[in-house]
Amino acid sequence: MKLSNLSIIFIIFMLPIMLIVSYYVSMQIDTINMQTAYNSKLLTSTKSAVEAFEINTVEWNESYSSVANSKRRDVMASVNTFLTSFANSIGTAGISKEDVLAYVPAILTTLYDGYYIYTPSETMETIKNQDGSDIAMSKSIKDKLIGCNDSFIEKNSGKLLYKCESSSYTYNGQAFTLDPSKASKTYSHMLKPFSTYSARYKKDDNTDIVVNYTLDNYITISGVVNGKYIIKSGYLTNEGGGLNSYNKWKNASENLSENIYFKYKDNTYCKMCTYVYASDNTKVYFDGNVPFIVSATGERTDLSDIKTIYYKKIATEDLLYVYPYVYQALNSGVVSVNGTNKNIVAGNFYTDMNGTEFTTKPLSFELKKDYSAKNCGLASYKFTEWVNKNLKDITIGDMQDVENPSLYGASTDKIFATNTGNNDPENRSSIFVRHKNEIIKQTLISNLEQAITGYSRNSEGNYELPILTDEDWDQILRNVSIVTFVQGIPIGMKYYNNYVVATSTANKEFVNPDEIYINDISPYYHMPYCDKIVGSPVYSAYRNIDYIAKSYIDENGKTISYYKHNSNYYSGQTSIQECYYCLVQRDLYNKTNDADKLKKIEDAYTLALYRERYVTHKFETYDEENELENQKEKDKNNFNAQFEQYKGNITGAKVKELIEKVNKNNLSDSEHQVWVYSTILLDNMNDSKTYSVTFNYTGDDLGLEHTGRSRSRISID
Repeated sequence: MKLSNLSIIFIIFMLPIMLIVSYYVSMQIDTINMQTAYNSKLLTSTKSAVEAFEINTVEWNESYSSVANSKRRDVMASVNTFLTSFANSIGTAGISKEDVLAYVPAILTTLYDGYYIYTPSETMETIKNQDGSDIAMSKSIKDKLIGCNDSFIEKNSGKLLYKCESSSYTYNGQAFTLDPSKASKTYSHMLKPFSTYSARYKKDDNTDIVVNYTLDNYITISGVVNGKYIIKSGYLTNEGGGLNSYNKWKNASENLSENIYFKYKDNTYCKMCTYVYASDNTKVYFDGNVPFIVSATGERTDLSDIKTIYYKKIATEDLLYVYPYVYQALNSGVVSVNGTNKNIVAGNFYTDMNGTEFTTKPLSFELKKDYSAKNCGLASYKFTEWVNKNLKDITIGDMQDVENPSLYGASTDKIFATNTGNNDPENRSSIFVRHKNEIIKQTLISNLEQAITGYSRNSEGNYELPILTDEDWDQILRNVSIVTFVQGIPIGMKYYNNYVVATSTANKEFVNPDEIYINDISPYYHMPYCDKIVGSPVYSAYRNIDYIAKSYIDENGKTISYYKHNSNYYSGQTSIQECYYCLVQRDLYNKTNDADKLKKIEDAYTLALYRERYVTHKFETYDEENELENQKEKDKNNFNAQFEQYKGNITGAKVKELIEKVNKNNLSDSEHQVWVYSTILLDNMNDSKTYSVTFNYTGDDLGLEHTGRSRSRISID
């Protein structure tokens, strides 16, 4: 056969193959390009959802300070932002967020103390009114009902009306049933109820608890402990049970200040003002000696112009919980309690916010100093002390309702014994943190698997939860995060399946210890311990969100930018920038080895961390009422026995000696008992060596008031 003939045959056979291969390669390239584009679109849309969440939960401008009233609303807003952004980014005409939903099996939002999952679910259809609200059986809708007499309506009042295919009962012509099991079903996306990161532990019949965890070391304990039902919340630290921790916090205070924009008497101002946190965590500013508050719209209101009394809550270092807190009035006024008016004087101390003045002993807390860090520190100390006393023997092996406890750590590991060397709750490698993180991880995996399995059953494809990497989990466990899942989008020769984890570091939901920054006397702020921090007489520290530039429009219509925190002692400094070596180019970060600087930075950082924790969360440290009752009962049982060794030979000088010893934290239990009930009697004593003291003790009032009401009288000479 001639060569030309062979060539023709080769071309006839090979040309189609070459065309097919070329087309296949082209399709593969297009698929890869589309996949890359979708990766970018998914990432951008997820980040947009995070930004929406941050806008709703951070006061970027003063007008946003009251926005975040509902977690569920904020989460739903971020979900809608993601769906809209992703639909718009696809670039196909007519694509809406409803069209995108078909490819979204789940959107996970992890918050500080729990999570939401947005996923399709089968729900019962209810009859709704024009406003979209569910309709319940009542006499007010009687004229629209058919088949329902008065007796039927009254018997079933309050029950929801569910849609059904056929029934003898109708509302506005729509058949309905009151039996949910007979209701018509619909399959649609919905935001599931908020769920917590929790685990149950049972030691024996006397101790059976549920612990709700968070992204840090704040926990809530509910259940039976030593045969008694309790609910307690607080920060678990490694400091409980020792006076070193107590001494660390008992004198802690801060001088807080920031630039604040406000409108006042037809003028606008932006000035540096001292501030403290009131008991409801409202910032109360001081313009000189004039206290004022600023509304969400920037309006200044002097406290002297309103009837509301603002108090500052301060822990009193009272280890017996008689008066764990006092309230210092920030403004003067009148409160009415049970029809009786009481005058409140700014600067004075009260045992409550009903005008009961604190007279037990003189207090020296300063009006313009903030004690939030102290409150958090002492509360954490007391809470941790209680946990170590009552739950120190709870182990991972005591977990209930889990298939494989070994996932959560060694069965003999003591979770809450935080006063041991390897279990600091602030340390990521501790028993507590590793156990807590595994609980959060397994909880999320289990619920996501259920959501995606349900989605798969109602879809044409077979979808499974993708395996998240260790880096993904590290982000989720350390920050508020949004995780979006997309599956089944046709892209060329395959289907697009992917997920994205985006974290939020600028929100008020969670105080991240890694996001506390330090001010020095330079125009820069730094990560803690950065070697570029300039030596300073004192350092201050605030959260990262407090270093974001803010702006306002002045009376001339000009936009003015400012920063809340200027550098310390830096004359004329009106702006502050992030340090290049630790915040911009983080691989250049080096820790300072200056011992004096380290100590000052550590103090400023710790105060800021505990202050922000205190004002961010509802801080329930222990059940004060139960503590009072427990202490009162203990005192009734032990007072006479403890006092016996002193009766008849104790002098006023001896009691005074006890007071000196308590100041050094060197009292025995019995000596402490005598000191508590004798201190008030020595307030006005002179320096004579002996005194005659009459101590009036009434068991029913013991621990609540130190003045007796004469049922048992003991004389000490």
